[in-house]
Amino acid sequence: MSNVPRGFYTAVAVPIEIDGLETWAQFGASKNKGTKQVVLNMEIVEGDYAGSRLAWFGYFTQDSADRTIEALRLVGFKGDDLATLPTQKLGQRVSIVVEEEEYDGKVRSKIAWINRLGGGGMKLERTMDANELRLFAAQLKARVRSKPEVAGEAAAPAPRGSAPDPKRPDDDSIPF
Repeated sequence: MSNVPRGFYTAVAVPIEIDGLETWAQFGASKNKGTKQVVLNMEIVEGDYAGSRLAWFGYFTQDSADRTIEALRLVGFKGDDLATLPTQKLGQRVSIVVEEEEYDGKVRSKIAWINRLGGGGMKLERTMDANELRLFAAQLKARVRSKPEVAGEAAAPAPRGSAPDPKRPDDDSIPF
């Protein structure tokens, strides 16, 4: 297993060979509770860790099944029959979130989330309406005024549209 630092990386699912057959996903059950699970092998395709592979485990509990299926869709799963997943070619680029976990006294890298490439962002559960925002801004106006504005170099927006060629890493991974 690769030792990849915590961070966000662009990756794709890759097949492995099992009993002479190309396999894109494996299904099983967890050892302790028997929870149904799926594992995908993911390869980082950009940055310093391009070529590193990590396993992603998705679970099919009442609370996690929808998110697991969403992650499978993001990597390219088509149709509605999970039994076809091991033989489907999954080549869609995604953003993975790598975290570290300790297991049996050893620290290892693991994929915590598979997200849409270029996605992200956060939506607050409760946002301020226009009146609340005006009142809040008025309360903090003097404090904000006391902090000087900062001049800096303007960033050009990242190009949107077609995804970069996975054969040409451009070293733009963003660590935590």
